[in-house]
Amino acid sequence: MKTISKIKLSDLHLNDGSHGLPKNPRFIRDERFKKLCDSIRDFPEAMPARGIVVDERGVILGGNMRWRACHELGMKEIPSAWVHRLTGLTVEQKRRFIIMDNSSFGEYDTDLLSSMFEDDELSVAGYDVPDLIARGELEPIEEQTEDLKPIKRLHVLVSMTSDQAINLLPQIESLAEKEGAQVHHAGN
Repeated sequence: MKTISKIKLSDLHLNDGSHGLPKNPRFIRDERFKKLCDSIRDFPEAMPARGIVVDERGVILGGNMRWRACHELGMKEIPSAWVHRLTGLTVEQKRRFIIMDNSSFGEYDTDLLSSMFEDDELSVAGYDVPDLIARGELEPIEEQTEDLKPIKRLHVLVSMTSDQAINLLPQIESLAEKEGAQVHHAGN
């Protein structure tokens, strides 16, 4: 039987600004914190890949909220595989790590998210599906319960290069004319 080495949670220190580093700039609200706790409890296998990053003194550079969630879940120790220790960094490099770890460089392709995952999967992963819908970043998918009403007019936007347009527009216009539709051009 393989023994899993553990690290005491008390040996890891929240970055509260008292360790010569700027205080962790992130916070998490109640509902999202609950989702984080649920995700760690329900899927701990993800923690080695996205665990807690500490310096040589055990000060948390990344993963303060995950530490708080582990604490909230009553954990006194966590598997050492959940902790990544960075040593030899200067204070400037630690500061840079902290800000980079808390930056959101990318954006979500919400169309792709909604087409590839069910709402409950997104919700379990911490996405606020109703909030994404309210902000117009995610379209609600509703089952049709009434008779379908005919679409009066459908607008289709096609994006193409000028070379593609030279080759395709005559075909598109010809097809549209046969069907009694109109083609409008716009460029940038």
